[in-house]
Amino acid sequence: MKELQVRYQKSMEHHYLVVSQEGQLREDYQLRMVLENRIAGLLSLEVKQREGRKELYYDVSSLQPLTRIYDRRELSGEEIRRIFTGILDALGGLHEYMLEEGNVVLDPEYIFTDPEEGKIHLLFLPGSGSEEGDDPLLHPAEFLMEHADHRDPQAAMCAYRIYQTIRKGNYVTKDLRRVLEREPAESGAVTERIPEVFADPEKEPFAKPEEQWQNEEKMPLSEEDLFGHRETDMLPQPENAGKTIECSVKLSYIPATILMLVGVLVCSGAIPGVYPDKAGKLVAFAFILAGAAVILLQRRKAKKGKGMTEADPLEAAFADMTPREFSSRDFPARELPMAVPVRAAEKEAEENYGKTVFVGAVDVPVENVLVEAGKKKEYRIEHFPYTIGKRKECVDLALTDRTVSRIHARILWKDGHAYLQDCHSTNGTYLNGVQLEAEETVMLEREDEICIGKVKFSYL
Repeated sequence: MKELQVRYQKSMEHHYLVVSQEGQLREDYQLRMVLENRIAGLLSLEVKQREGRKELYYDVSSLQPLTRIYDRRELSGEEIRRIFTGILDALGGLHEYMLEEGNVVLDPEYIFTDPEEGKIHLLFLPGSGSEEGDDPLLHPAEFLMEHADHRDPQAAMCAYRIYQTIRKGNYVTKDLRRVLEREPAESGAVTERIPEVFADPEKEPFAKPEEQWQNEEKMPLSEEDLFGHRETDMLPQPENAGKTIECSVKLSYIPATILMLVGVLVCSGAIPGVYPDKAGKLVAFAFILAGAAVILLQRRKAKKGKGMTEADPLEAAFADMTPREFSSRDFPARELPMAVPVRAAEKEAEENYGKTVFVGAVDVPVENVLVEAGKKKEYRIEHFPYTIGKRKECVDLALTDRTVSRIHARILWKDGHAYLQDCHSTNGTYLNGVQLEAEETVMLEREDEICIGKVKFSYL
């Protein structure tokens, strides 16, 4: 997809994403259709004249791109379904207006959503078209794969199925909806941690040697490739091992049953010449106890023979999974084609258990602090980008002031310097008394004054 020439502009009541096109804008049927109709799932569009040429103004008021909301957050299974269902619904609505899907920009940077309602809004750019051989849906699918919470089986499997369906090609929209509508596993089911698919989020996803891609084309990856395997799966197992154990257990119950039967008969006096006196009863109880002990020992042996106890964590982990999704065939004993070895990923997961790891987070090389004026509160910036706003789920510093937007501003780090960026906020972001334009990025200096709405900070 060609890189768009965009800028952001704020008016009195609206924020616009402005697209400038090379040459004259061709006014065709599709452009008129988008201008004259309010189409569900598409950003509303206006055409304005500027410096002798026409520009496209898309209204993005109260909306944020996916790349901003999830730059440091991991996606749950429910969020992945909601986002991709919204994309499919928006694309499906185009047919009613005879619009071409290829003119929709599906780069996650230009897929917008409402942080509260979660609705998806797409940018329709008439005359753009997708490059030949390039499936536009692959871009959001890769984004979901990269940002899925791989500790959550539902999120990892949903994102992986979407990606695999699109990558294989020859699919229709129903295939994708079928993937999204699969019944999720019960919330109570706990599975072992899924290894991360990407070793380095900054590198191109799925960067693998060409030879490995060719091998995978011959034998497409399936959903079990996200999981590791147990050591017991790699050991050679006789075909009838389970049946042999079961048969031997049943045979061992025969002498135990005979012992218990003899004890009962002695007690009841049914055996001629044997009287149920005190000594006889003691002998009878000894026979019964011996039989019960044999049965108990054999039952324990049987459990060990099956190689798993009732408290086995792996058995509990997959107890609630459906046979179709997680059978013994779904965990082949072979090396997984991942960027990170399974054992290395598991070891790292154990070491980092309990810590929060964000995709795309950047370590802070120097100390950066925001000090709130009046309250003298200090907020240490320990990673970049550092987002400020009112929506707790989407920001690093949540403010309660009414003049603060849900996602108001960000502090970025680039080339050894911190930068302040306005996230097209309603009441503006100010640096030393000067208001930033929508999406404008300005370098920060020590002791600069930052205003987020009416909340003032000093950058130290």
